[in-house]
Amino acid sequence: ELREKRGWTQEGLGDRNGYSSTHISSVETGRKLATLRFSRSTDRALGLTGTEASFERELGQIKHGSLLEGFPEFLGYERRAAEIRLYEVGVIPGLLQTPEYARVLADSAVRRQAITADQAQERVALVAERQAAL
Repeated sequence: ELREKRGWTQEGLGDRNGYSSTHISSVETGRKLATLRFSRSTDRALGLTGTEASFERELGQIKHGSLLEGFPEFLGYERRAAEIRLYEVGVIPGLLQTPEYARVLADSAVRRQAITADQAQERVALVAERQAAL
């Protein structure tokens, strides 16, 4: 979006950040994950280094946050969906989890040191929020 607002093509950004337009397209469409190196070079090209809007900051939030990368975007699709079809092995999908089940999953992630206690609370609250939208 920032690239487009500046009127830059993917090739134009590539000239500025050192990546091919194919790579940029893959990151923009979610086929490839942005790396720290990519994020920093893109921040430099767009003049975002050290700002609230920087890609490096966003990447850090994704890596250290309680939600998986891409999950916030998934929630947008979920809210607009008329029908959702899921196949899960081993874990009940969030929309069908009881608060107790969601808490057990989150607490288990804390015990494995995959997330913090605060992140666990955030996950449980998000499950409840998603269910309330039904």
